[in-house]
Amino acid sequence: MDAGAAGVEKSRPRAITLAAKEGLALLNGTQASTAFALRGLFDAEDLFASAVVCGALTTEAALGSRRPFDSRIHEARGQRGQIDAAALYRHVLTDSSEISQSHHNCSKVQDPYSLRCQPQVMGACLTQIRQAAEVLLIEANAVSDNPLVFAAENEVISGGNFHAEPVAMAADNIALAIAEIGSLSERRIALMMDSHMSQLPPFLVKNGGVNSGFMIAQVTAAALASENKALAHPHSVDSLPTSANQEDHVSMAPAAGRPSVGDGGKHPRRTGRGVAGRRPGAGYARRAGQQSAAGRGSSSAARAGFALHPGSLLCPGYR
Repeated sequence: MDAGAAGVEKSRPRAITLAAKEGLALLNGTQASTAFALRGLFDAEDLFASAVVCGALTTEAALGSRRPFDSRIHEARGQRGQIDAAALYRHVLTDSSEISQSHHNCSKVQDPYSLRCQPQVMGACLTQIRQAAEVLLIEANAVSDNPLVFAAENEVISGGNFHAEPVAMAADNIALAIAEIGSLSERRIALMMDSHMSQLPPFLVKNGGVNSGFMIAQVTAAALASENKALAHPHSVDSLPTSANQEDHVSMAPAAGRPSVGDGGKHPRRTGRGVAGRRPGAGYARRAGQQSAAGRGSSSAARAGFALHPGSLLCPGYR
């Protein structure tokens, strides 16, 4: 025990006593803002992947058509995020099922937008996530201190690399994508609650009355989707001068990234748990169990807890 305690004590990090200007050196660049934004980016990745799987499951649960995911539609438009998002949906809805076969003689012409336009909406979100990833990859490896010492020329130059405008805009775009993912997911949940739209039992409960089923889940999702609109307000458009107008334009980047880390990552985590979470599985299970069998891809995703990660589709090589 004594030897173990001695080993722990020996390995314990020693407190650092900062000398003059060393504390400022840790704060003076964009490191903190970049860290906040990266936290939001990583959570947005996971949220995006989960929402794609939930959307695919909802499509099957509501007897939605697979034709809107046809690659020809998306290649015709040419938006890379949309093309790749549609490919992810096709990956989950990979094979034929009794549900898809039921459309052969179906009189339904078009599904609601929350099903039919998933590649377009999620593709736009994917594009924002990718662009933010590219900016933050550069910034994580950037020199953002001031002044900068160029030893080879024996010169010290004051500049403005500490200004975190690129980080602030990236964080704002991440928040925007998160809000849209949540908004689309809430609409899909509402669709399944409505028996006229989904042909499922009202509120996904067979015997109503005192059992309200998943009604409150949709109410919660609506509240969170509304809250996300406020959290998505861009901080990078704001600026207030300080230091006798010497610092007369600032990025507000820490505020832009704070919704991703404050309160345990309030924006992405609450969206993931309450809006793009696992509620579609209830309708999917009811549809698969009572009427038609789902395909292997969506069945596997449901059993795995919607554990799909699009990997390199997000931003190749950055993580």
